[in-house]
Amino acid sequence: MQNNFELNGLWFLPGSAESQLSGKISFSQENGIILELLGNFNNPEKLLKDSTNEIILGILENGKKVTLLNNAITSRTVNFPGIPTTKYMSLYMLIGGHFSDKKDLIFDEISTEYHNLSEWLDIS
Repeated sequence: MQNNFELNGLWFLPGSAESQLSGKISFSQENGIILELLGNFNNPEKLLKDSTNEIILGILENGKKVTLLNNAITSRTVNFPGIPTTKYMSLYMLIGGHFSDKKDLIFDEISTEYHNLSEWLDIS
């Protein structure tokens, strides 16, 4: 990805679509993929133990499905009274589908596009 963006969405763990959290996903070259949630996925007993969620699924405000892979919690807040927040850094973001298990990530075809490749290789 080259362009920075920020989009709102609803986020949930595989098998828990009924427990959606509101949040914002952003991408920048400097910070990578960041998900900021209002709330947290884990029950209170696990809050201090769990710092990762392998897969997080989302539906963006534009209706596109998103799968986030290899997610690590970078910060959490718990406010009394108030709303807890959780911030994740994700290694991969797949836009266009939900993949509930890494075993589902088998593709028949993949394509890529390189902008300005001829300039980079100094080919005219």
